[in-house]
Amino acid sequence: MYPYQRLDGDLFAVEDTEHCTYIINTVRQSFVYNDRENHHLAHALFLAGAATKLPVEKSAALMMLQEMEHAGLPGAMARVRHVLELVVREQAKREIAGGSADEVDWIELSHEHGLKNVVFV
Repeated sequence: MYPYQRLDGDLFAVEDTEHCTYIINTVRQSFVYNDRENHHLAHALFLAGAATKLPVEKSAALMMLQEMEHAGLPGAMARVRHVLELVVREQAKREIAGGSADEVDWIELSHEHGLKNVVFV
């Protein structure tokens, strides 16, 4: 993903929502089956959490990333979760101000907060 990747906005809103839900549910299933090696799903979970329009899914993504911290690779997972927290917070601010959550550039935001390297393992 890169800033303003999809400029057609709401044209694919339903498909985007379904795709984000699918990714989040896939990661959720890894927890159901007690998969302790699910850290490879962090990248997709991060992107789905940042892209979904549903606050409940953003919260679920954050919660699952936090659980991944406890299962292994706590430093890398903490950085990924921290960036998603920043993104979700900034998206909420933009929407309250009348803007769009899609305006938030997570790469730029991470650099602004001194987080130069986010490792997706």
